[in-house]
Amino acid sequence: MTDFILLLQLHCNYTLDYWDPDKYNWEKQSWALAQYCSDYFDKWWNSEKYNWKDHSWYLAQFCPEHFNKWWNFEKYNWEATFGALVEYCSEHFDKWWNPDKFNWQEDSKELVQYCSEHFDKWWDTNKFNWKKYSWALAQFCSKRFDKWWNPEKYNWKKHSWSLTQYCSDHFDKWWDTNKFNWQEDSDCLSQRCLKHFDKWWDTNKFNWEKQSCALAQYCAEYFDKWWNTNKYNWEKDSWVLARYCAEHFDKWWDPEKFNWETASDTLTHFCSKHFDKWWDTNKFNWEKHSWSLAQYCSEHFNKWWDPDKFNWKEYLWYLVQYCLEYFNIWWDPDKFNWKEYSWVLAQFYSEHFDKWWNPDKYNWEKYSEDLAQYCSNYFDIWWNPNKFDIETGLTYLIEYCYQHTDKWLSTIPKDHPNIAILKHITLDQLAKYKSHILLRGK
Repeated sequence: MTDFILLLQLHCNYTLDYWDPDKYNWEKQSWALAQYCSDYFDKWWNSEKYNWKDHSWYLAQFCPEHFNKWWNFEKYNWEATFGALVEYCSEHFDKWWNPDKFNWQEDSKELVQYCSEHFDKWWDTNKFNWKKYSWALAQFCSKRFDKWWNPEKYNWKKHSWSLTQYCSDHFDKWWDTNKFNWQEDSDCLSQRCLKHFDKWWDTNKFNWEKQSCALAQYCAEYFDKWWNTNKYNWEKDSWVLARYCAEHFDKWWDPEKFNWETASDTLTHFCSKHFDKWWDTNKFNWEKHSWSLAQYCSEHFNKWWDPDKFNWKEYLWYLVQYCLEYFNIWWDPDKFNWKEYSWVLAQFYSEHFDKWWNPDKYNWEKYSEDLAQYCSNYFDIWWNPNKFDIETGLTYLIEYCYQHTDKWLSTIPKDHPNIAILKHITLDQLAKYKSHILLRGK
């Protein structure tokens, strides 16, 4: 029978031509006909044989277009599958709706979600499952707020958030400072009912411990009304103040309460213009946030730079990328990561070549080509045939150091596999260094 169901799924019309309704296992596989053969409903439908008890919902889900053909008020399994009617057959609402058979306990949400246009026909404030689905009324029936709202039945404890999110336009009708769940949903008020701030704000009820961040993030324009340095959760939400309330910096800044460990980087990023007010070399988190000083406070470099505190190992890249103009100040050949960043010196700091060049520390193996490409003006200083990687750097020598061909060409072994590349030298170069090339061609 499993193979037959597969055939129904793949070749429904063809399979039904050879189908025998008397041999078919209606008890166990009625669902397959409804799910895979709805387009050929008239070929297989049999109200007497169909397994209404277990598979009613398949008819509702997969055959709603044939509703008038299969609908049977007496046979349909109301108790177990009413939700499917609500979800998939809402256009036939007037034909199947029965408030006495409806499973209000489990399927109230589906009514609200899929049959809101029939609200006036099904709404029953005494039968609706307020405890479990109050949120659904707020979400899907906000336009009918005046018809269903009941402050005594609404589940404030679990669904206060839904009122703020979907019914903020009706704020004056539902707001109750004593019933609202401040403990869990204080942040929802901050985020979604900002224009009503003066009506709901209560410094003693707001959940400062868990949701201070919401005030800083969404209510910065009312900062003077809600700010309380002793109630704000500095440990968890210092970064939010720096990120969203930078314009009020002078009002909230407290170096002793601010969480330097987790939020030093937000100070550098969003409060750089107040650098002189907050900077403290002993409190700043150098280990984790050195990078942010280089990236966002380079204009204050001379004030914050400390070679012994900066995290060279993790954040050298930020230093070389954003503090180029201060190279003479931060450069330290012993702390610099030559293995990974030799190429940066060649590419971006060639003008300081005489200061940083060290043939014993430079990573010739990985970055020889960068010397050829970006430091050709210093060729006579850095060129070393014993260290330069010909395998990766030959093409760069040809392209960028051709004026020094007489110095490097003679050092290339005659049997080098890339010697053929020299054929790509321009005619002018060829004429200039003809003797060298002819020598290699013998």
